[in-house]
Amino acid sequence: MAKVTFSARAEGLRAPAALFRLMNRAFHQRGTFVFRISESVVWGLIIIASVLFGIEMILTTKGHPIPEALLHADHIVLACFAVELSLRVIFFDPPSTHLFKGSPTSKLRRELLGRLRYILTPLFLIDLLAVAALVPVLRGLRALRLLRLLRGVRLFRYSSPFLGILRTFQENALLYMFTLGFLLFVVLVGGITIFLVERGDPSGVQNIADGVWWAMVTLTTVGFGDITPVTPQGRVVASVVMVMGMFTLALFAGLVGSTLLRVLTGLRKDQFRMSLYTNHIVICGYDPAAALILEALLDENEAQQKPLVVFGAGDRPGELPPDFIWISGD
Repeated sequence: MAKVTFSARAEGLRAPAALFRLMNRAFHQRGTFVFRISESVVWGLIIIASVLFGIEMILTTKGHPIPEALLHADHIVLACFAVELSLRVIFFDPPSTHLFKGSPTSKLRRELLGRLRYILTPLFLIDLLAVAALVPVLRGLRALRLLRLLRGVRLFRYSSPFLGILRTFQENALLYMFTLGFLLFVVLVGGITIFLVERGDPSGVQNIADGVWWAMVTLTTVGFGDITPVTPQGRVVASVVMVMGMFTLALFAGLVGSTLLRVLTGLRKDQFRMSLYTNHIVICGYDPAAALILEALLDENEAQQKPLVVFGAGDRPGELPPDFIWISGD
């Protein structure tokens, strides 16, 4: 009886771990059978959502009322997307939890931080904005679900420029955050200042929101003309905002141009480099924890002297031995 009880307890402890591994394969491990099933379900939802969106746009364009059944079906699809996103976050396995040992508190912290970084990835944020259409005020964001079509389509055989561009934003996140933060600071200061200076005058600035809108329009040199400063102080503020807009746009354009140009030229350069190698050994993916495997591979390849090519995302890691040829790609 004791053996049966112990076995039942052991099975009970193993069941959640087995479920977690199964769901992790279903949502995060490409090439597995369960992942193909979940991907097929998601693609079915994307197709249904696209059809519903198209029907709604046609009815709206022709001035016909939208049937309640169509709205209910759209809400059900969005709810399914919300469940899918929740499951992807819950069953995400952060790599850092397997590389470090520590107390349960530190492990829990790495679990939470790993999931937070996963949520903040560009592709996940796009999906999250599409699901936000469940809120009536944000219903206009439901068109973003069409961007999910770019996730699964394999237009490129070896390395996708779309993933390269997303990787560029991730690798230069600090520079982009600084530039966007400076832009936000100028917009807020200019909007609040023009509100304090122009309120009470027939310039169109009735509240702080109007001032922020004016600052954004002026800073980006759009100039709708719906709000125009009429006081001398307001024109001085407008002049400062316009000059700051020139510097801000030049800084942002230079940052985007330099980073994206580096990615696109890197892809072309890697394609040319790969055409020079024959009879080589290809290592797909890179992880700092695999240093011992790479050293063993170097020892085994010492007699054959074959080129060792490593494919990985981003720039060449500093700890990678110089014997390996680094190719940035997928």
